[in-house]
Amino acid sequence: MKKTDKGAIHKLFAMIILVWAVFGWGVLLEVMRAGYVSQYLEDSLTQANLAAILVDPYHYGSTGEVIFENVEATRELFLDTLHKGLGEEAVRQKLGLAEEVRLVDFRIYEVTSLGITEFMYDEDGQGRQTLFDSGAAVEAPDGTDIQNSSIYAKITVPVEFMLGVKVTAVKEHCVDIVSEERVYE
Repeated sequence: MKKTDKGAIHKLFAMIILVWAVFGWGVLLEVMRAGYVSQYLEDSLTQANLAAILVDPYHYGSTGEVIFENVEATRELFLDTLHKGLGEEAVRQKLGLAEEVRLVDFRIYEVTSLGITEFMYDEDGQGRQTLFDSGAAVEAPDGTDIQNSSIYAKITVPVEFMLGVKVTAVKEHCVDIVSEERVYE
């Protein structure tokens, strides 16, 4: 083997290592971006849930129970807040959102002395109401045990990653509205 052949092998080996290092950094950056996108979607969903809390202060003042003034207005405010947070073009490009955010499931739970009323809306905005007896064990779809009036939402959005790969991100969150002060012993 010639001395020049050894140099060529070292250069080839160095080039292979360099290509793998660049590829590894690219994958690492995409994984970090996926975590950022996940956290941003979670924060936006929580913010929209909290913004949509439109409770009836008169009912609360007279009974101490938290009920919603208008469940349809609550849903519309949720959607408006969510789309303001995730609908801006700069945010969409930064996160790599390929399409609009879709509200897959939206539920409002009102807990009163009569029981738990669930207002459920599907993707098309069609609503349905279910009344559970007082003391019934009710869970939101994410597994949250409903003890107080709450808002649950589930969203999906396709996110575009490296080399045009699209992944559908799914986020769900239930916000519990505490209706009374609790003392823990």
